Amino acid sequence: MLFVNEDRNRTYVFSTFFYTALAKSFNTSDYPSHFTASQIRHEKVKKWTKNVNIFDKDFTFIPINENNHWFMAVICFSYLSGKVSMEDEKPVNVPDDNTGRYKLQPIKSTTANRTEADPNVEDLWLFDLASTQNYADKQGVDYDTDVAVLKKNRNVLVKRPCILLFDSLSGGVGRARITATLREWLQQEYIAKYNDLIKDFSPETIKGSLVKMPQQTNYTDCGLFAIHCFKMFFDKPIVDYSLPIRHLENWFSAAEVTKNCQKRRELQSIILTRMKEQKSVLPEGVVLPILNFADPSVTIQQNSHRKNYPENYQQELVVEPYANLHFQKGYTKITRSEQQENDIESPIHNFDNGSFNAYHHVHFNNRNVEIDVNDIHSGLGNHKNVIKIKNISNENFHSFK
Repeated sequence: MLFVNEDRNRTYVFSTFFYTALAKSFNTSDYPSHFTASQIRHEKVKKWTKNVNIFDKDFTFIPINENNHWFMAVICFSYLSGKVSMEDEKPVNVPDDNTGRYKLQPIKSTTANRTEADPNVEDLWLFDLASTQNYADKQGVDYDTDVAVLKKNRNVLVKRPCILLFDSLSGGVGRARITATLREWLQQEYIAKYNDLIKDFSPETIKGSLVKMPQQTNYTDCGLFAIHCFKMFFDKPIVDYSLPIRHLENWFSAAEVTKNCQKRRELQSIILTRMKEQKSVLPEGVVLPILNFADPSVTIQQNSHRKNYPENYQQELVVEPYANLHFQKGYTKITRSEQQENDIESPIHNFDNGSFNAYHHVHFNNRNVEIDVNDIHSGLGNHKNVIKIKNISNENFHSFK
């Protein structure tokens, strides 16, 4: 994406490693005994901002990777102390939209190898509204229409200090610990930049929220959606920061990101163009891969247990969803023909490669086989992958990837 100068000057983008470094677990004995957890976290990353003052910026973007899933945090207007009018930036006292508000119980939310702030300081309702189950009741039409309706119904459009999360595979209330952690970091960063001056960064002053936005339709395009959110943030901006933000549910269509590998082609073009402009020279022996943007063909590992099938024999495997999306382990239902059912040999309990992150049991039930595996999406263990495999010739059923 190319910035216009105005957007470039008011925006700062952290490295993809920033939040990982900030939230990484630590040993308190390595730091002064009087340091709090938030002071320790800030100490670990204090050099990251030695050449920038983020309190001079409207927006600070923080790409986050959790269990190999990418999403984006945006700190907005951190220099403000409260709501102001979008039009003239005068302080306003406009209530947020609490339509349909409900109360949530405190949660426990942790991630391996991270030490983060308590999520229960957040307004959990602002996260649960964008949880997966709340996407079933879709509101609005499209971005332009939804913005027009919003402007018609609200007398004053506001901007305010806040921390927003854009997640194309919504993590719901579990994401609250991230905004809580970033808020504590903001407090410590302000103290460091302004010589121990104190500013109010309480959860009431700078709220955190998970934004309800278009969701990806698979488990592989999270990075592309995060990049597209960054682009759309400026192309189709938030026009009112009253919370919850309700006019981005139809921000864009998933097809804008995935159709014909459009976003991947765009990124490849940007990389090659930059290399040409900068006259980049690859190290000796290093060549860029040739990328095939067509759907990949399914390949099957040869397995010594397979039977000798007739030359024209084909297996047609249809793999269908067999569980809700939020089990710790996913299940897959496989339907076979009667001939294939008769050809099944004893279960093979180990694959020849590492296609599955974990492989536990195969259960037979008439023509169905239930395979208990962790999700294939590179460690995203709390979501189920959906696979469709057809027309596999002359291979043992159990040796498919």
